[in-house]
Amino acid sequence: MRRTLIISVLGLAIIALLVFAGIKIVAPQPASETTTLPSISTASTPTPAATSEAAQETAPSSKDKAALHAATVMSTWTPAKDFNRTASELRARDLMTPSRAKKVLAPVRPATGEQWLTAAAANATSVPTATLNRATEKDIISVTVTWVWKTHAGKILDLPAEQRTYYFQLTDNNPHKISDYSYE
Repeated sequence: MRRTLIISVLGLAIIALLVFAGIKIVAPQPASETTTLPSISTASTPTPAATSEAAQETAPSSKDKAALHAATVMSTWTPAKDFNRTASELRARDLMTPSRAKKVLAPVRPATGEQWLTAAAANATSVPTATLNRATEKDIISVTVTWVWKTHAGKILDLPAEQRTYYFQLTDNNPHKISDYSYE
């Protein structure tokens, strides 16, 4: 009986150790890629060689870059000029497949809310920062965007932080186009 108890305790200890080691091995690493308003350049720049296999795994792919760009465009607003938040999605239609672009419809009601109205009064524009989320489904690229409101004079408005998470499906051919998306 004592021998059975010892074997049971040792077995549980081994299982606990394996579970703990497995969690350490498969735990997702936090994404560190961020971007601000992108610029599009026709000049080609050399790509530095990756220094390790880990560096290659975390480097954003062309699809990742397309998703980061789309999320940035879709979360850049100037409330004094934009009737509502859908205006940015309308501006991003050239980043979408024709069938998806046709589905972007602006509501007839204007945007409201404290941040939107304060930014409109200050003639401020949202300045987004987009970050890839690595722990998403295979065919979906998730991007979380946070933004600040900045006036033409460069003043950052003192407004509560907001964020939006986009979920993109992109075509395989380059340049990648958004075939579907949602956000929360």
